[in-house]
Amino acid sequence: MASIVDRRKQTRVAPGEKARLTLTFTLEGQSYEFVIEDLSKSGLRAASQVAADKSQLDALKASQVAKLVDVTGEIHDIRLVVIEVQELTYADKKTRIRALLDDEKSRAMVWRIIYAIVNPVVPGEKKKPADVTLAATLRVPEKGVYTEDARLKRLEFIENIVGQSLPTLRNSQLVAQRLSGNIENHVGGVEIPVGLAGPLLFNGGTAQGYIYAPFATSEGALVASASRGAQLLSESGGVATRTISQRMNRVPMFAMNSLDAAIFFGDWLKEHMDELQQVVTKVSKHARIIDIDVTLTGRFVHASFIYATGDAAGQNMTTAATWHACQWALNQIQHFPHIAVENFFIEAGMSSDKKVNFKSFLDGRGIRVIAEAFIEEEKLRSIMKVSSDDLVRYFTSGLAAMAQAGAIGANVNVANTIAAIFVATGQDIACVHESSLATLHIEKTEGGVYATMHLPALIVGTVGGGSGLPQQSDYLKLMGCSGPNKASRLAEIIAGYCLALDLSTASALVNGAFVKAHERLGRNRPVTYLKESDLNQEFFETAMRAWSGTPDLKIKDVVRLPDLEISDSIVGELTARGHTKLIGIFPFQLKQGRQDLDVVVKSKPIDAEVILLANKMAGMCGKELGSLYESHKYKNEARNCHIKELAIYNEKDPRFTRYVPRIHATVRDESREIFVIIMENLRNAHTHMTSTQPEFWNQEKISAVVEGMAHSHGYWFERLAQSKDHSWLGHIHNTQSMLEQVDLFKAQLNHAVQEFPEIMRPEVVECFSGLINSIGEWWGSLEKQPRTLVHNDCNPRNMALREGPDGFTVCFYDWELATLHHPTRDLAEFLVYTTTPTTDPQLIESFIEQHRQELEKVTGRTFEAEQWRRTFDHSVYHFVLSRLFLYLMAHTFRSYDFMPGLVENCHYFIANRGHQKKPVAA
Repeated sequence: MASIVDRRKQTRVAPGEKARLTLTFTLEGQSYEFVIEDLSKSGLRAASQVAADKSQLDALKASQVAKLVDVTGEIHDIRLVVIEVQELTYADKKTRIRALLDDEKSRAMVWRIIYAIVNPVVPGEKKKPADVTLAATLRVPEKGVYTEDARLKRLEFIENIVGQSLPTLRNSQLVAQRLSGNIENHVGGVEIPVGLAGPLLFNGGTAQGYIYAPFATSEGALVASASRGAQLLSESGGVATRTISQRMNRVPMFAMNSLDAAIFFGDWLKEHMDELQQVVTKVSKHARIIDIDVTLTGRFVHASFIYATGDAAGQNMTTAATWHACQWALNQIQHFPHIAVENFFIEAGMSSDKKVNFKSFLDGRGIRVIAEAFIEEEKLRSIMKVSSDDLVRYFTSGLAAMAQAGAIGANVNVANTIAAIFVATGQDIACVHESSLATLHIEKTEGGVYATMHLPALIVGTVGGGSGLPQQSDYLKLMGCSGPNKASRLAEIIAGYCLALDLSTASALVNGAFVKAHERLGRNRPVTYLKESDLNQEFFETAMRAWSGTPDLKIKDVVRLPDLEISDSIVGELTARGHTKLIGIFPFQLKQGRQDLDVVVKSKPIDAEVILLANKMAGMCGKELGSLYESHKYKNEARNCHIKELAIYNEKDPRFTRYVPRIHATVRDESREIFVIIMENLRNAHTHMTSTQPEFWNQEKISAVVEGMAHSHGYWFERLAQSKDHSWLGHIHNTQSMLEQVDLFKAQLNHAVQEFPEIMRPEVVECFSGLINSIGEWWGSLEKQPRTLVHNDCNPRNMALREGPDGFTVCFYDWELATLHHPTRDLAEFLVYTTTPTTDPQLIESFIEQHRQELEKVTGRTFEAEQWRRTFDHSVYHFVLSRLFLYLMAHTFRSYDFMPGLVENCHYFIANRGHQKKPVAA
């Protein structure tokens, strides 16, 4: 009798119509068919279209034998116990049964049926292969032909096969005629981004001086990390590198007739190296046999032919040379009748070519090279933000972990350096595997650490193979490694950069920057992000109809325009990097019939993404700075940045809209994290995109901006007074929140001093330190002054000038950091960007006064002149702490050409303008 089991815990299938299974019972000579509704390996449920009377129901309960017909029509006898019979009164089903399978054979057969339904191919079922000959129409055309015409024919051939055009493959810088020996069936090339790492100071045997290295990679932060390591090594006196040896091997196998014959033949090979070398010389002028090492496995001889290969990597060269040498040896051994070679293979696996193996690790293969450096404690702390104790402790503890994992060697990530330089310089990519065998060693010394990198099997060449391809050859030239007698130099450069990257990555793991660099937003729901394909006719029509209240608005066509060559906001620019959602500014032309409309779509990141970006940057700047920023990350004007700009652009009063772009629609979809603004394209004949260069800004242009700024501030004085709900603005600074961030400001200042000593001169540092230490005094005074909505990112990157018959009118955009502040906050930022220390101080004073008077005129309020000037000074102070320090963090990862001048002018505004009182440094 079958036992009852819980079928809920078993694999169950509902066959359905496509996999119809039937079950037939024979009762009193009459057959009753049931269709199986679901089954598992222990039981099933089935229904019949025939109603059964009471005697038949009783017979069903007693029945234990039935015939099951599977999807192929095969009939199986199964034993089962019907444990329930139901009379049904709906649809076409009259009777339903539940039954348990009663023996092992039945359960096994049913499980096989279940498996076949879920997995159509059943193990053990072998089908006779069809007798197919490859059709001529499927063969790649122009085999062995190296011409541009042949390449294009192959490309057309594969386009026809896949059924779509492959336009990016049409143009190729590669000359087809020069690729013989490099590629077969050539159709095109792949462009991989190449970044310039370094410089790294070398004190090597063949590599000397400052050398840059090309890294071909699509992995963000790799080049930056290698460059940071290069800076550490260079400022510590450089990296010493030496090529220890070079060898390439090929290990053929000879199957002999006995062990004695194997021993004899192995000894004979070693005694005839000179003759074998003579044969090799006829094949290759570069390959030179330096040893023959014999390994016996019974009667099998593995003869390791070890070569020096000059400036070639040598795998192909040594294969050909060894083949000819072995043919000579096989011919010569015929003079010994008692020796019989039953079989010969040019390679049987002991060469370990392109495989990680202990033999290459111990004996070496390719070039064996070592790099070393002594690193000062001060440099380690200032550049890598770690102490020698922490770094060495991390390294030594990691050795045990790598040993337990079965690693060969011990390194952090040398494969990144080797792969990046291999791709750029045309090395054999498959050799990255064995070339990444490496041992990093770090030990504590007096005043710092000693670090060394040992690469025993670096397979590189500067002649032959891919090194002769045009771009690859240029990247070799970039390092001074193109042509003969340069292989050792290339090996030393790679070893130096391997050490640089490993030290940088290890330091990032110690100080937490690695985690910050790879941190992601945690979401507990899937999000269907906005894609560029979503920006279609329907998208624009729906959004613009709702905005304008014009239900019959029509868009006939949408044309994507080339990307604008403008400076996005720093926030948007950095946040968009590497993101999977559509973030940034995208220009389109909307065809409306009589007139085309040029617009840009601004798709915004959410505030958490912006804040996380800054948090990651801080973490990558150092453990202490990262920790402090983490604790204060929400005291940030970026809170609600994704909704505040949309809210601001919803204002349609002409007193405000005169000074912002024309808005065609805003789109907000929380479920998809879509926060989009459709606005006018400011790139037209009547608009000047403003420059961060002070030379652009004459008195007329500055005055136009100051006037528009005052009118915008005046509008918001009234508007905010009408609405007390400012929650959409996010965090608003006060004295308490500023005082809580003193340690963070100090850490940011220290980082800037370490990273940019050329612009953070002692007098600048003293001045900025004074701001931090007097926050309570000047911010307390600022907080008492009237506030309005300020742009809070009011620099030339975020404004344009419209030119009309009456002069210029300013247009402010990128309002995502807007907040409540004194009106002079925008004026302060604007003037430190657009003036210089040589600007007439009286001219600056006139702009401050113009702003005050214009605001009085707009608002009908009175603002006392001297207090206005003091508050302007305090706004400069706040700009330095809240914005300049953040920009200096970003400057670590992305160079901003305006930064030196901006720092200098901020210092001038604080320390050298005669009327204000200089903050007192601690």
